[in-house]
Amino acid sequence: MKSFQNGDDNALSILFNRYRKSAITLAIKYIKNRSLAEEIGQETFLRLVRSKDTYKYPQKFSIWFFQIVSNLCRDFYKSKEGKD
Repeated sequence: MKSFQNGDDNALSILFNRYRKSAITLAIKYIKNRSLAEEIGQETFLRLVRSKDTYKYPQKFSIWFFQIVSNLCRDFYKSKEGKD
């Protein structure tokens, strides 16, 4: 993550390849829908890019990353409740 923050765009590809499946797996556990979980996985990486400056080393990257996934899942449920 530090490399990506420092302008190494290849580092984002490495993070994507390393964490994509785990993000989707976690989202599936929350929302029980694979296609929505894949959307959340994509949105997670968009948020990662937009919020990259909020990550502060030596905070563990995986905790920071999976908090984004969890927050997106929570937001999904909040938006779903409003539509019922």
